[in-house]
Amino acid sequence: MTPIPDDCIAHDSPAGRLAASKPRAARKYRHGVPRFNVVYQTTILEHRNALGLTMRDVAAAVGLSLTGMFAVEHGGNVELRHAMDIAEFFGVTIETLWRKLP
Repeated sequence: MTPIPDDCIAHDSPAGRLAASKPRAARKYRHGVPRFNVVYQTTILEHRNALGLTMRDVAAAVGLSLTGMFAVEHGGNVELRHAMDIAEFFGVTIETLWRKLP
C-alpha cells in the first residue's frame, strides 16, 4: 500500500473537514488480498488512512453500511451513485479512487 502524497488530499472536502474534526491520529490497518475478482484497484483505503478516518466514518458519511463499505474498499462491485458519493466525499474524481488494473 502506497501512501497518498499530502498534496493529493483534498483537505477542503467533506472527508478533510471530518478528519480535521477528529482528535485522533491516523490508524494503520493491515488487510489481506481482496476476496473479489478485481478489475479496478481502489485507493479508498489510502485516502482514508491519509485523513485518519475509519471505515465506519466514511460509511456513515456516504450512506453505506459498514459491510457495504468493506466490500467496496476491498474491490467489490459498487453502484455508480455510491462511487460518486464516495468520490465527492473525498473531494476527488472517481478515476482517482478507482484505477483500472493493467
